[in-house]
Amino acid sequence: MKKLFLAPVILFFFAMLICPVLATDIDPGYTSAFGYGVVIASEKGYPLVDKYDPSQFDYRDNAFHIAAGEGATIDLRMILPKGVKDGDYEAIIKKKLKSNLKHLEKYASYWRIWDLPEGKSWPEKKLTAPDWDPIGDMTYYGDDYSASADWTSSGCKWEDMRESMWSKMSNLKPGDKFLVQYTEGYRANIKTTENKWDDVYKEWRPTAVSTWAFERLEPAIAEGWIVIK
Repeated sequence: MKKLFLAPVILFFFAMLICPVLATDIDPGYTSAFGYGVVIASEKGYPLVDKYDPSQFDYRDNAFHIAAGEGATIDLRMILPKGVKDGDYEAIIKKKLKSNLKHLEKYASYWRIWDLPEGKSWPEKKLTAPDWDPIGDMTYYGDDYSASADWTSSGCKWEDMRESMWSKMSNLKPGDKFLVQYTEGYRANIKTTENKWDDVYKEWRPTAVSTWAFERLEPAIAEGWIVIK
């Protein structure tokens, strides 16, 4: 299932390029503790892929408990479903997200965080994205899957999400809950031509227009819950 998000090229967003790195096997302590197809959260620094440190996590009642306040941080790690590697999603994306495939500009991985607005309810089905805007939205781009083909896990650092999350973190209260989801897809650059009025020549002229479409795999690939303590 896909979902289409259109945005003009002047839209501001936070994005980081995916840099080529060698695949590192995930410490099996992560999957023993949390399973597969999950997003895990630490308030004590970035969880290294090859070094599981239980002291980084306050995990109980199927949620990661994080302290709030001005100095609070959140670092995330995603674990893919069992038996799946990141490179497998290139074929899945091409099969399930066909509508703008010819306009594909960059592959993308999406990390999104939602709170619960008044009058809303969390989705009943697991891995279903809420129908309201996230409070945190971090996107990483890559030209292809060559660098990440063998990955079974990746992470999102606090420094990458600080811009969208820091103000929220200082106004939280115990019991506040957040849903974190990870999925993949691509950014399409759809180029069209529109007639626009030219004030200099006082006539209508064909003008090239670019629009970004953000395609995402749904249901999401992994998710986790954060509770403020």
